Amino acid sequence: MHKTQIHSISPAPRISMRVMVRLWVLTLIWLVGLPAFPVLAQSAGNLAALPAPITLRDGQDSYDLNNNLFITPDPLGQMSYASLIDRHMKGMRGALRGQSIITLGTKPVPHWMVFALNNQSNTSHWTLSLGRHGDGRYGVAQQIYLYDHLNQRRILTAIKTATADAPSPKDVPTQGAAISFDLPVGRQALMVLYVVPEGGGPVTLAPTLKTDRAFFDAQNNPWRTGAMIRTGLIALLGLFAGALIFRRMIIAGGFMVYYAANMAAYMIQNDVIYDPAPLASETSPLLFAGIVAIALLLSRFFLNLSRGQTIEKLIIYGCILLIGISITIGTMAIPDSSILRPMLITGIPVAALAFLSLFCFAQGHAGTPAANIMGTGWLIGFAGALTAGLAVLGILPPTPIMVNAYWIALFIQAPVFIIGIFVRSWAKDVENISDESLAEDDVDALGRLKQTKESVENARLLKVIEHERQTLEELRERELKQTEEMRIAKETADAANRSKSAFLAVISHEIRTPMTGIMGMVRLLLDSHLTRDQVDYARTIQDSGDAMIALLNDILDFEKIESGKMDLENVDFDLHRMINGVVTLMSGHATQKSISLTTEIGPDVPRFIKGDPVRLRQVLLNLVGNSIKFTSEGGVTIVVRREGGDADHHRLYFAVRDTGAGISPDAQKNLFNPFAQADSSISRKFGGTGLGLAICQRLITAMGGTIAINSKEGQGSTFFYTITMEHGHAAGVQEPGNKSLSESGAAPSKSLRILCVDDNEINQKLLQEFVSRMGHKPTTCGSGEDALKIIESHDFDMVFMDIELPGISGMGATRAIRAMRVPQKSHLPVIALTGNVRDDDIRQCYAANMNGHLAKPIDPAQMKAQIEKVLRGKLDNPVIVEDDGGGSDTFTPVHETVVSIEDPQDMIEDDAPILPGQMDQSDAVADIDTPVDDIMEAPITAERAPIMQAALQDDPTPLDLAISEDELDEDSFVQALDASTDAELGDDFFDDDFDDIMTRTEELPPPPAMNRTIVFDSTLLDGLKGSMDQASLNEMMAGLMEKIDEIITHTNGAMHAHDMDTIRARMHELKGMCGNFGLQELSLIAEHAEKAVKEGQIDTLPDVLSALPAAGIRAHKVIGEWLQN
Repeated sequence: MHKTQIHSISPAPRISMRVMVRLWVLTLIWLVGLPAFPVLAQSAGNLAALPAPITLRDGQDSYDLNNNLFITPDPLGQMSYASLIDRHMKGMRGALRGQSIITLGTKPVPHWMVFALNNQSNTSHWTLSLGRHGDGRYGVAQQIYLYDHLNQRRILTAIKTATADAPSPKDVPTQGAAISFDLPVGRQALMVLYVVPEGGGPVTLAPTLKTDRAFFDAQNNPWRTGAMIRTGLIALLGLFAGALIFRRMIIAGGFMVYYAANMAAYMIQNDVIYDPAPLASETSPLLFAGIVAIALLLSRFFLNLSRGQTIEKLIIYGCILLIGISITIGTMAIPDSSILRPMLITGIPVAALAFLSLFCFAQGHAGTPAANIMGTGWLIGFAGALTAGLAVLGILPPTPIMVNAYWIALFIQAPVFIIGIFVRSWAKDVENISDESLAEDDVDALGRLKQTKESVENARLLKVIEHERQTLEELRERELKQTEEMRIAKETADAANRSKSAFLAVISHEIRTPMTGIMGMVRLLLDSHLTRDQVDYARTIQDSGDAMIALLNDILDFEKIESGKMDLENVDFDLHRMINGVVTLMSGHATQKSISLTTEIGPDVPRFIKGDPVRLRQVLLNLVGNSIKFTSEGGVTIVVRREGGDADHHRLYFAVRDTGAGISPDAQKNLFNPFAQADSSISRKFGGTGLGLAICQRLITAMGGTIAINSKEGQGSTFFYTITMEHGHAAGVQEPGNKSLSESGAAPSKSLRILCVDDNEINQKLLQEFVSRMGHKPTTCGSGEDALKIIESHDFDMVFMDIELPGISGMGATRAIRAMRVPQKSHLPVIALTGNVRDDDIRQCYAANMNGHLAKPIDPAQMKAQIEKVLRGKLDNPVIVEDDGGGSDTFTPVHETVVSIEDPQDMIEDDAPILPGQMDQSDAVADIDTPVDDIMEAPITAERAPIMQAALQDDPTPLDLAISEDELDEDSFVQALDASTDAELGDDFFDDDFDDIMTRTEELPPPPAMNRTIVFDSTLLDGLKGSMDQASLNEMMAGLMEKIDEIITHTNGAMHAHDMDTIRARMHELKGMCGNFGLQELSLIAEHAEKAVKEGQIDTLPDVLSALPAAGIRAHKVIGEWLQN
């Protein structure tokens, strides 16, 4: 700035007015112009101070800054903006590179760049372009700062940490690597550009100054370098995609991926100069490393290294692994300022590209088709990458061509690769043709060889072929044999399983049926007036019967568990009550042995839990029973405590501890095996099957626990297990609905009319006695036909129906009841009586629409429980009748006043229960107008066809019931019942004459010779003499013998009529009835006859049945002698 000094002048004595006016005018001009002088002086000074400004004129719209850009590196980062301006104004300016492309190196070193502008054009909108990749720019900057010093304004700030003494910025939008700003016309500017490269890779700039219009025209120019490179890459992608799609060249797809990755790298490098993201500078090197990895994989498949060339494949994969390791180390472990970082990130992939070229040449030298062409292509790529790398590092002149050498090399590679693809395809075709030709030559040579071989050689070859054929035949036969053996083994296993099931069913039925009479009579004996000895005898019989039933139950339980049919309940129950019930039940046994039975229940054991109380009680009863059995002094203790869990689950520990003899370690190993006991003498001394602990183990396992034993000989044993159970609630606990047997005589809430159907008259009397003592009115009959007739004529509240009945079975009779149109009859509850207690048997009863199940021998308490369920309307299986839209869980008993039967002799009195001895079989069915024989011979009319179909579903014996059409709905009856079953025997059997059958030689072994002891065992009936009066006893035994004679007579008639079904049913009845009364000879003969019918040994049947009359006479004799003694 120039300073103007004004000097003062002394006035003259006389001054004219004109002079005074001029002085005032000059003074005013000077005062007005004084403020403008400093500005003009400053402008002049600044203009003079600007170093080589670029004068912007109208005739030029683009300016290179290479000769006007002063660059000052700041490796220590200590230079400030103010110090730079001060140095620049004092002439200490940076260096002029004189090149269109400026290299900034690989380290994050700040660079200050200063250039001056003088806008003498008519344009004020300008753009500073740092260049695109096609112009030679490369890399990413972490800080960019542009400031106009003369006009004191910040144009752009894109930095991570602002300069401390820089003025407040005002950012302006940027486009890619370009910065737009305004420079008014006629104004000057001193521009300061501050750039900090992102370390880890080389960075170059290609700065130019253009008008906005010129910049946008250049961006839209299709012939500029960047646009041409991008268009060329797109064209190459389309070329290889076409080869893949139309020529089915799979290798072309690999090259398409290769060029797609290169295009992605180019687009990122072309448009981005500033990226604040982590590892921004490594984006391009990482993409390049991926491209080299793709090239390696591409070469592996192009060279077809899949034919056992393990070393070559390992080399390829090793290079890929080396690239990955070098990139990981370079980006994670090496600092940005280290020269090792770009060497690892970029240098190793470039070296791998060179190695790949040499590898391909080596494969070409080894004879691989097109490998040399492939090596040439990768060599071109390596040369381009190396040239571009040296250019951006400043080692080679950084011209646009040199910087873009890699992208130019891609276009040179493309035709080389295309030639290589076609050469490889051609070589493969030639190879295939050569292989075919070679194969043909081999065939010709082989033919000539065969012609020249001697006959001995031909014979040897034939022997070898024959030997191979025989070997294959043997293998085939062995395979067929093994297949057949597997089939037979499977059929044998299936047959054994079916036999086991059939055996268990037969055992259950055949044992439980006679046990009904035994246990029932014992109960009646115990309720009568007996002497002490007689009570002991009766209780001994009862204990033996209970043991037999327990044995049968153990076998069935074990079979059920083994077959996976054991289902566990999950209901709320009172754990304390269940344990106390076990103690109450077993305390009598403990008292008999003079030992104690106590419990130790922890204070935190919950009262109510969820689980299967029946099975848990079964386990405890079994363990406690064993402990009592083997403890002679001391006592048995049940221990229950809580060992953990949460609010909803409890982990409970159960143990049964005794002071018995203990078990040796060797015996403990087999303790839980089926049918195993600690000592072979135990079964002889204490009884049992050895199934109890095996069943306990499987039940505990099913509950999710494990049972174990802790025992020492002479110190006792402890059986313990731990299971997790859900927390229960008192509201869900079902209170016991039945009283004990001792209370079974209490008067019921209602007196029911109950029909008892059983083919055995003795069982009828037991049923009649039990029902009468419970306060209900029983009626009995012996067949399904009689039951249907009685139900049709009279009203009942429920039915106890035996399953095994002559003629119509219990299930068939139940189906017929369900088809009756009168709702009170069709909804009648029917309870099954059977000795078959397996789940399958019970399900069959329920499938026949029976509503409950009562196992033989009959337990009065269980019978009363079934009656109580009928009274409460809570049946085990609801009544379902098709024509009423569904089943009902409830049943309303008929009115207390029962409708009288037409014949007054049938029921004695309507309101009084029918007692034993007041009604026999004929009384029960006295009102049936048509005799059974007449019914069997009655014609089958169209009206009675559905009734016949229902009656014959399970029983092929023809019959016709006198049930009116109004009481049975024909359609519903037909829908409810299946078609009648075919007869078990073929029609051709009855073509044989009875005399021919008698002469057949194939016989069943006859029963052994009988002596008096085998004819009749009076042990079972001796107790009756003391409990029954002689008249009643004589009447009962007379009825027994009359029934035996009737069965024998009926059987002989059925034999002459070839009626095998009747013979089987009558023999089954005779076997069970005689067994109950100790008539062993008749029971054994009946068993042989029934078995002969079942197994189809009809030829032996006449000889077996011929022994019946004489056995009957002997039975009459021994019974008469027994009654007289």
